[in-house]
Amino acid sequence: MKNTQLRGSISAKEIFVSNDCLFLHHDSPASLPGPGNLPKSTFEEEETASDQSPVTSYQLEQNYPNPFNPSTTISFALPEAGEVRLAIYNLSGQLVKQLLAGEMGAGRHSLVWNATDDRGLRVASGVYLYVLKAREFVAQRRLLLLK
Repeated sequence: MKNTQLRGSISAKEIFVSNDCLFLHHDSPASLPGPGNLPKSTFEEEETASDQSPVTSYQLEQNYPNPFNPSTTISFALPEAGEVRLAIYNLSGQLVKQLLAGEMGAGRHSLVWNATDDRGLRVASGVYLYVLKAREFVAQRRLLLLK
């Protein structure tokens, strides 16, 4: 991630890279401040003081900003570790980008999507769905890309 700028402090229990995503596990109820212009879909998460309340339910937050250009942050919470899938679909139900498919720890997570598809190409302006699947939990929300 050459020339990437992030604001805020970041500390994590776990850090790893997979599918052009940087993963950091945290327990904070807050999302990171908005990122600079990130070159790839990037996971960014922070861990804060232990006085933060633990995650007790699955949550999928509305992306921010929305509408967005060139990137947006998607945040979610997991009360327990397990297999997680997070993907972007067009309104026809076609998969645009698989953002995450793998084991994740319990806690709060934030992902920055830079509006590219699985081939790395920029997607067209419009409404997209992002879908989170974790165990029996499934949730979706809409996001709007403006160019």
